Amino acid sequence: MNRTFKITDRDWGSFLLELSGSYHVFVPGRLYDSIDYKLYTEDTENIVYNVAKPVTPLKMFFLPVKTNLVIEKNRYKKNVIIGIPACDLQAIEILDAIYLDPVFVDMDYKERRENSILIGTECFESAENCHCTSYGIEPRPGNFADASLASVDGYKMITVLSPKGEALFRDLSGNYSAEDIGPEEVSRAEVKREAI
Repeated sequence: MNRTFKITDRDWGSFLLELSGSYHVFVPGRLYDSIDYKLYTEDTENIVYNVAKPVTPLKMFFLPVKTNLVIEKNRYKKNVIIGIPACDLQAIEILDAIYLDPVFVDMDYKERRENSILIGTECFESAENCHCTSYGIEPRPGNFADASLASVDGYKMITVLSPKGEALFRDLSGNYSAEDIGPEEVSRAEVKREAI
């Protein structure tokens, strides 16, 4: 079973700030009437969780429109991408099948995937163009996410889903107010998700 814990919103902000010293941390932010990923700064005012699709698809982190092939790649920090909806996470299966095909592996794609930690979000609302449920995709992270995040009642509820996620959150409980939670608290997020 996957470990689920909660952390206060205040400690979550402190954790993100600490994390941004070692990683490029991307969070979903509201800008006017749209939501898109932005590089985390101490400004948490416009960060939104549990909402439908950001404008930029997840694949742009792995297949950028342009890339500098001359700069030494190992100078870059790894990415932590937070707030990924289940539909974008499911699309990773198709991208991996194409770009990680054993016959010809796209090494740039592979390196970007390996150097990214994906934290999906529970969708508590749907947008006009959302259609995940019509394809049989539940509005919660599953496959391809390293962790799942839901913002509920002044807390962030995190479910660790992979070894990468476990490594990221391993020391969290020692430094912040993180505490393991049981099924009854997890059901609060499920009630909100079922509404869509």
